[in-house]
Amino acid sequence: MINKIICCLVIANSLLMTGCATIMNQTRQSISMSSSPSKAQVIVDEKPIGLTPVRKEMFRHTRHLIQIEKEGYEPYEIYTTKRYSGWLWGNLIFGLLPGLIVDAITGGMYKIDPDEIRVTLEPKKTS
Repeated sequence: MINKIICCLVIANSLLMTGCATIMNQTRQSISMSSSPSKAQVIVDEKPIGLTPVRKEMFRHTRHLIQIEKEGYEPYEIYTTKRYSGWLWGNLIFGLLPGLIVDAITGGMYKIDPDEIRVTLEPKKTS
């Protein structure tokens, strides 16, 4: 009986082509960025996205370069990292291998760290 249940779960998950983490997390994550002083230019992966404060939806499976710049201040730069999401473990119960594969491909198995960036920009030193 247990084998039939497991088999049905694997087949259903394969047909739906979704993993537990992808369902719960989606493939993107919203990251908020703010600065003091505000109205600094935010550049994500070499593309300007706006002035602080700002939010950006970013793909979970990719590492991102975030730059915050304002005239008269030292630029700030950070690379995000990706960590495993707790929802990944749902695949051990429901999704098994197909769910893990889907979550790895879509990036749903990851979360972006940090998920919030707050920066105090330092004034440029004059010589």
